[in-house]
Amino acid sequence: MLLRSLVWLVLPLATCAERVVVLPGFGEPPTAHFSGFVEVEPSSGTHLFYYLVESQSSPKDDPLLWWMNGGPGASSLVGLLAANGPLLLNEAGRFMNNPYAWNRQANILYVEFGPGVGYSFCANSSKTTGVACLQERGDCSPCSASDSSVARQSVAAIETLLTEVFPDMAGKPLYLTGESYAGVYAPTLAAAMFDHFQDTSIVNLHGIWVTDPCMDNKAQFGWLDLGVDFAVRNSLISQEVYKVLTDPANGCSSGRTAVGDRIRKVGSDECRRAWRLYDLATAGTGDAVHPRQVPGLPMYIDPLFSVGLAGGVDMAAYLNRTDVREALHATLSPNKVYHVELGNNGYPEYTLEYAACNDNPSGPLGKTSMLDVYRDLAATSRHSKVAANFSRIIINSGDLDPVVNGAGTEAAVEAIGFPVAEGGDRRPWFFNAAATAAAVLGERPVKWGPSLRSVAAGVQVGGFIVNYDTGLPDLSLDFVIFRNSGHMVPAYAPQTAFHVIEAALLQGRPLSPRLPEGFSSGDDEAFYGYKAPEGGAFSAWVQQAMSCTYVGECPNQVLEHQSVIRELVVDTVADMFVVVRFIFVLFVVSFVVLFAIAGCKPAEDASIELPR
Repeated sequence: MLLRSLVWLVLPLATCAERVVVLPGFGEPPTAHFSGFVEVEPSSGTHLFYYLVESQSSPKDDPLLWWMNGGPGASSLVGLLAANGPLLLNEAGRFMNNPYAWNRQANILYVEFGPGVGYSFCANSSKTTGVACLQERGDCSPCSASDSSVARQSVAAIETLLTEVFPDMAGKPLYLTGESYAGVYAPTLAAAMFDHFQDTSIVNLHGIWVTDPCMDNKAQFGWLDLGVDFAVRNSLISQEVYKVLTDPANGCSSGRTAVGDRIRKVGSDECRRAWRLYDLATAGTGDAVHPRQVPGLPMYIDPLFSVGLAGGVDMAAYLNRTDVREALHATLSPNKVYHVELGNNGYPEYTLEYAACNDNPSGPLGKTSMLDVYRDLAATSRHSKVAANFSRIIINSGDLDPVVNGAGTEAAVEAIGFPVAEGGDRRPWFFNAAATAAAVLGERPVKWGPSLRSVAAGVQVGGFIVNYDTGLPDLSLDFVIFRNSGHMVPAYAPQTAFHVIEAALLQGRPLSPRLPEGFSSGDDEAFYGYKAPEGGAFSAWVQQAMSCTYVGECPNQVLEHQSVIRELVVDTVADMFVVVRFIFVLFVVSFVVLFAIAGCKPAEDASIELPR
C-alpha cells in the first residue's frame, strides 16, 4: 500500500480509457461504459476522473452531452447515478434501469471537477500538510481550484479525451449541460473552448443547457429571500414561525441586505426554535438558500439539498468500496474518502471569481457575472469558426426550487438584455404524460417527483417557456420552467426533462408554437370564440400547442399503433384459424377416403390360403 502511494507521487499517470466490464451490484452495463483519469495540469499533477456512457441508439452517429453537477465541489457522478444516467441507485441501494436516461439518443460524459472531488486528485502540491491530510485522513484536498482553473482544466480534459482516448467522438455535436453552479461552469467553459480551439474538428459546440443555475448575484439574490417566503407560501412553515423569523423586533435575522438575502441570528431561544422548525420543514435548505450566514454555517449553494444526495442512498459509501474502485479503474486515486460533495466548507481553497452565488454583487475578483459571459458568447458566435454551430442556449428552472429560485433566474435571463422574441412571450408547453411502468415506480429513487404516473394522462402542461431574440438568426436563447420540480430538474422531473433534452436541445424543435401577432388583442369573441363551434384564437393556439408536432408521440398515435397491432393480431389469429380448419378438414376427408378404399377391396384378396 505504501509503495503504491509513493508510485502515484512520482510517476505521471497515462490517460487510459478502460471499459467498465462489470458494475458491482448490477453486472455488465447495458451499453459500453468507460472510466479513468485524464491528466489536465502536469505542474500540479492534477488528474480528473471521467465516466463516459455510450448511446443506447447509435454511438457512432449520436451527439455528445457533457453533464456537470455544481457545488462548487459536487461530483458529477451524482448526475450519473441519481438523475439522468442509464442506471440509477434506488432507495434500497440497488441499481435500476432509468427509462428516461439521457443516453437513449446521446453519448454522455461525466467529469469530476477539482482535485479532491470524488476520485479526482492532485499529486504535486507544494503544501505538504495538504498532501499529508489527503493521504492520512483522505478528507481534504491539497490543491486549490477556482472558476478559471476549472474552465482551463476542462478544456485540457476534453482535448485529451477527444484526441487520444475517444477519437471517434471528435467533431461530434457537443452540448454542455448541468445544474446549479454549472451555471458558472458551462458558459465559462464554452468561452474557454472558443478561445482555445481554432475550428470544430475536435470540439464542435452546439449548445448549452443549464438548470437552476447560478448566474447573477444582483438579479438572483433579490429573490433568494424566498427561502423563507417560499416556505410559508407553500405551507411548509406556519405563519407563527414566519413572523418570528421576519419580524425585525425579534432579531432572528438582519433583514434584507443589498443583495436581498437574510443573515441568520440565533441569539434567543425563540429564534433558535423557529430556525430549527424551518430547517425541519425544508429538508435543511436553510443552509443552502442563505449565502451570507454566521461563521460555521455553510456558505454555498447545496446542489441537492442536504438530505440524501443520491435519493436517500449513501452514494459515497458505494463509490468508496474497493470492488467499485477496481471496477471503475479508480484505484490510483489516493483519496481515501470519496466525497460526493465538498462544498466550500470541505473545499476551502476554491475561489469564486464571478458575481454568481456568493455575497459580492460586483464579483469577488472584480469580475462580472454570467450575464456578460452570455453576451460575449453571442458576440463570438458571429465570427468565430469554432462557434460556427453554436446555436442553442436553454436556461431552465424548477418552479418549486427554493434554492435558486425560478423568479430570480428569470430576472437574470432578462438582465442579459436580449428582448423577448416576436411571439415568444411566456406561454405553456405540453408533453405526452405517458405511463411509467409499475416496476419502475416501485424502484424509483426518492427524488423522482410527482410528475410520474402509473396510468397515462395524455397531453399535460409541462411548464412554461419564454423565447428571446439574440439578434442572430442561428442562435436561440430560451428560458424554460418545469412544473412540479425542485432544484435538480432531471431528478425531480425525469420525464419532462428528457422531453426537453430530446426535442429542444438535441433536435432543435420548438417546445411550443409562437403566439400569433395580435393574439392577446381584439375583442373577447375573437379570442375565446364563444359562439364559434371551433372556438377562437385561444382554442386554436392550445390545440396547436398540444399537437404531435410539439409533444412528440401523441396519445392518439399510441392508440393508433395499438389499434393497428390489435387488427394485425386479430387478422393473424383469423388466418391461423382458417389454416387450422383447412388442415382439419383435409385430415378428415383423407381418413374417410382411405377407410372407404379399404372397405371396397374384393373378399378373396383378404383370404389367406393355408399351406397343405
